[in-house]
Amino acid sequence: MMSSRAASQALLAVILLAAFCAVACADVTGLGAFPNPFSPNGDGVYDTVEISYTLTEADSVEADIADSLGAVVRNLNAGDWDQEAGPHSYVWDGLDDSTEQQPDGRYTLTVATASGDTAGLSLVLDRTAPEIRGLLVSPSRFTPDGDGVSDSTLVEFTLRSIEPTDRFWVEVTDPGDESTLVLLTGTALESVSVFWTGDDQEGEAAADTVYTVNARTVDAAGNEDVEETMVDLDVDPPALFAMYSPDPDTTEIRVAASAETTVVGSAYDRAGVAYVMFSLDGGETWTSPGASRSARDGTYLSWSGPVACEACTLGVRDDTTAVLVRGHDATLTEDGLGHYNTESSDPPVLSFDVVFDVAGPVHVSSYTDDDDATYENGQEISITSFWDAEGYTIEADFSSVDSAVDSLFDMTDVLWEDKGDGRYSIDYTASAGNSLVPVVDAAVAIRATDPFGRAVTDTTVTVTVIESADDGVTGLSVDRNSFDPTESEEVTIALGEGAGGATVDIYNLAGTLVRTLEAGSADAVPWNGRNDSGEVAASGVYFLHITTSAGDATLTVAIVK
Repeated sequence: MMSSRAASQALLAVILLAAFCAVACADVTGLGAFPNPFSPNGDGVYDTVEISYTLTEADSVEADIADSLGAVVRNLNAGDWDQEAGPHSYVWDGLDDSTEQQPDGRYTLTVATASGDTAGLSLVLDRTAPEIRGLLVSPSRFTPDGDGVSDSTLVEFTLRSIEPTDRFWVEVTDPGDESTLVLLTGTALESVSVFWTGDDQEGEAAADTVYTVNARTVDAAGNEDVEETMVDLDVDPPALFAMYSPDPDTTEIRVAASAETTVVGSAYDRAGVAYVMFSLDGGETWTSPGASRSARDGTYLSWSGPVACEACTLGVRDDTTAVLVRGHDATLTEDGLGHYNTESSDPPVLSFDVVFDVAGPVHVSSYTDDDDATYENGQEISITSFWDAEGYTIEADFSSVDSAVDSLFDMTDVLWEDKGDGRYSIDYTASAGNSLVPVVDAAVAIRATDPFGRAVTDTTVTVTVIESADDGVTGLSVDRNSFDPTESEEVTIALGEGAGGATVDIYNLAGTLVRTLEAGSADAVPWNGRNDSGEVAASGVYFLHITTSAGDATLTVAIVK
């Protein structure tokens, strides 16, 4: 049993110690380290760790780092033993006191005061990154077109993790806009695999191009390993090119003086071009032209094929042949045809026209289509002219051929219109002050120019300028200005009132009598377009010279077959 004197001495010692620490003992608080783990490998990421703590009172302090065996490798505050109260910090770069790099592992940080307080924590030095091995994309070209063949690609690799917190990402990057789609992310899996079905980050079909596939892993110390490979998403058909002539910017190939030609071009696809086909009937029938593969890398194919003009008549009739070209790439598809061009695909089917210029314009016939086929000064002259095709530029000159229809003629006053199918209307109003004295039979020059600049002028169109018809001859007319006797059409010639015993003499432009019709007592007589021998008359303008008891008059009509 302790004597009262000993007890008093022990109590005094405790009181004195408590009084002393209240004045001179310091506590270490808030000891921390960031980042932890750290990786002093010189890559600029987590290369050092910052150690911080706070002293509650001034004291003498020692901060040491020891390895897993307890040996001190670094004294952080050498020469800085006496420290004031407040925050303190140090940076460790992974070197020992001899500036030797320390190996990966766990280290112990201890901060101790002379007054007896100690704080410690564990530091992790980690310079070894997790590792991606065997990155593979299969197939390296896939075709997500929904046909069940190569609609997706498999990305797989092995991840060598050091810690269970090691993370990984599988990403696809579009080289065009550098957008990135994350396919998969996770932690510390040994074997990683994921399918890509060709969708972008919005869930829409990704663009047709070559993508970069990245497999990336990062540990808690910022150590990183990245592997990449390429994958080709190919659903588009080949790009097609034609060697246009003479203008590469046009969609026409113009061929002069020949009814056949050879069209040539090329096709390109990353998957390679298996073959090219073209059609001359709007896509109903496809044939394979001659083709020669480029020696460059197999992705190009040169093609050529003959095109003949079925509707052309050499020296007489031009025509146009529409050509469609499609290419088939070398990707695997369910139907075995690969991807090929259509009107709605990208790139689309190649479409162009081969224009055969085998002759200048051909004039079929022209005729005047006024009621009485006669003209007075200031009266409108109206002519319908037939040529072998539409698309010509038409001019008419009413002054320069034979006896002038209008000596004050102005070419700019002629109005013309393309009516289609080779039919053109020509309208002109003779000058009111014209000095022309009827009666005049005059030829009008009509000129047609095709898109190639070839021009043909016909001077056989005749108009008759006479005084107004005799007052006694009235009501003369035809029920149509043109007709086709090969289609059983005919023209009815109305002879007017009081024309009893009328005769109709029909002349061609050369003045040859073709047919004579006797009307007898009838007030109209038909003409079926045949001559006196019963043969169908040739296409052209005919003059109907009508002789009646009241006088004579002339009408015109045209046979158009």
